[in-house]
Amino acid sequence: MHMQPIYRTKARTVRVPAIDAVIGMVILAGSAMLLLPSLALYSVYVAAALVARAFWKNPRAGR
Repeated sequence: MHMQPIYRTKARTVRVPAIDAVIGMVILAGSAMLLLPSLALYSVYVAAALVARAFWKNPRAGR
């Protein structure tokens, strides 16, 4: 009973970095795949809002 937790923690200290790296890579890849389209849409929305605001403030600005 007393040797099991020590063995488990020892095995975890050996395996955690690789598993952590794999999980981190998967999470980063998934978040990038999820966030990049929304970031692109958000940047397009911000650009459209800025252009609309510029045209709203001075319609004669030929931009």
